[in-house]
Amino acid sequence: VEALEAARRRLTDDVAKDRQPRWAPDGPRILFYSDRSGVYQLWTVRPDGSDLRRIEAQPETDNLLAEWSPDGRRITFTSFRNGEAVVLSLDDAGAVADTDTLPRPGPERMFHPKSWTADGLRIVGELRRLDYNPAGIALYDLGSRTYRTLSEGDLTSPEFLSDDRRLLYVDVDAIHLLDSAQ
Repeated sequence: VEALEAARRRLTDDVAKDRQPRWAPDGPRILFYSDRSGVYQLWTVRPDGSDLRRIEAQPETDNLLAEWSPDGRRITFTSFRNGEAVVLSLDDAGAVADTDTLPRPGPERMFHPKSWTADGLRIVGELRRLDYNPAGIALYDLGSRTYRTLSEGDLTSPEFLSDDRRLLYVDVDAIHLLDSAQ
């Protein structure tokens, strides 16, 4: 326990609500969302607490649930004010080079990206109704810009396993395994 206490370090220390930290795949930055600008925006910080910066060129709205792509060159997040899923492409300096708003999976559905395949070509995520209640799990193909529904119902938190085929998800109070190839 003492070793863990000695290894812990506070990276932010202010009144802002900082949420959902995510290590960059290559380790030099930690991505999180924070309300320090008045609305939830995406921010990064170095593991030593230095170089705190907001990711520019994102919609001025509540942006949540951010995830790094496997190569650390893209970030996906959900804009909660309008329910859009967005992929930001980053340049070598970590600045936003391109913004791609994903199409909606249907007229009464939203998509909340959760987990990338290792090759960065597909994203699994939660289908949500317009009232934000869960409606299932879908796979989004970035190349074809299409969705494939994998399962319907009150399902959340899909995460790919290392084979990029099977995934875990939560159904109310249990964890399940799903084969996305079936």
